[in-house]
Amino acid sequence: MSMLSVGVASRPITPPVGGYLYGYPNPPRSTEVHDELTVTALSLTDGETCALLLSFTICSLSTELCVRLSSLLEAETGTPRTSILLHATHTHSGPSTTDSAGWGSADIEYIENILIPAAVAAAREAVAARRPAGMAVATGNCYLGINRRQLRDGQACLGQNPEGPYDPTMTVLGFFGEDGTPIATAVHYAAHCTASGKNTEITRDWAGVMLDALAEETGAPALFLQGPEGDVGPRMPSGKTIGEASVRDSQELGKIAARDALAIYRTLGAPQSVAIASSHRVLQLPLAARPRREEAEALLRQNADATAGVEAKTAEYYRRVLASYDEGYTESESLPLPQTLLRIGDVVLVAFPYELFSRIGLDIRAASPVPYTLSLSLTNGRGCYFVTEEAIPFGGYEVSMFLLENLQRYAPGIDRTLAALTVGHISEM
Repeated sequence: MSMLSVGVASRPITPPVGGYLYGYPNPPRSTEVHDELTVTALSLTDGETCALLLSFTICSLSTELCVRLSSLLEAETGTPRTSILLHATHTHSGPSTTDSAGWGSADIEYIENILIPAAVAAAREAVAARRPAGMAVATGNCYLGINRRQLRDGQACLGQNPEGPYDPTMTVLGFFGEDGTPIATAVHYAAHCTASGKNTEITRDWAGVMLDALAEETGAPALFLQGPEGDVGPRMPSGKTIGEASVRDSQELGKIAARDALAIYRTLGAPQSVAIASSHRVLQLPLAARPRREEAEALLRQNADATAGVEAKTAEYYRRVLASYDEGYTESESLPLPQTLLRIGDVVLVAFPYELFSRIGLDIRAASPVPYTLSLSLTNGRGCYFVTEEAIPFGGYEVSMFLLENLQRYAPGIDRTLAALTVGHISEM
């Protein structure tokens, strides 16, 4: 009998038509549903450790919501909150579940009446459905994605950069019952779900096509696990990484991901009996000083009237900086980052609340002692972009958002510090 027991359950989390979609400045309201949004829960235990992984096909989950939901799931399922991963696939064509200056406000009614009840129900059902299982893992390449920081006159803009860092690796995990029947499939890959652009249809974007193809092939639910996609977008035929407000583009690109995921799935070997382990640690990320008062006053004047986008985010940030001087804020040496790891046999899932840049994930994987090290963006919170040191001089959208997130900015070399601390955590779990 397998050491591992696995259960899975999926519930719809599609919002009512007419609400704001999330992912772009001045967000549009939805006009119809192209494909249903879901939350899929995977429950695992080896008799000693219990863990839960929930994948939501939405843009992001606020840190506050993740803290609250983890406590609810612990109470409802008995799974320790430090062994729970709450993951968002990052479609830009779903409801707003996060407050962000310039991007909109969280839809509280949706969160309370649809998202939370569905997540709790799926988790409870997954725990109840657990049965002895084995796991198999395989990797291959998928070229749906591409680095999106195109350089023009020495400055980064959203486009395609074939020479930029990019990880084409797609990893497929298969969970099977003792009789060989598929229980669940999980696919890890990194690319923004922005192929539908600023459309008005609710959709899981390209990842939805892949998930549906796997579910049809296996007869079991499939989960998408978004990797370090901070500087990676879908390789649009237009030369962009954001679609022209059409679901059609995302469906065509989704066929590429589906083809590659199915090809990798079909190479899975015999399922193996595996143990699981989880680890939770608070990493300390070094901080630099906040901007000087004079700088904050000047930049606030330049952006004071902005109501959307980076300009609105800039105004909000410098208001916070000025308030900190008025309120007697004491600067800190570091920012605490709670980090949860879930190891399943030769696979370790590493939770990050950020949209990690590709090279950070590549560095962690190269230095990790675990054969399959999968960094997950947008997991257990939302902390905006996390860029590499070499990207900062070229500016661009992601760098601007990174610099505007924390009152005190990160210390130089923070990307390599984060990678080193994470590898240390993996090595010691």
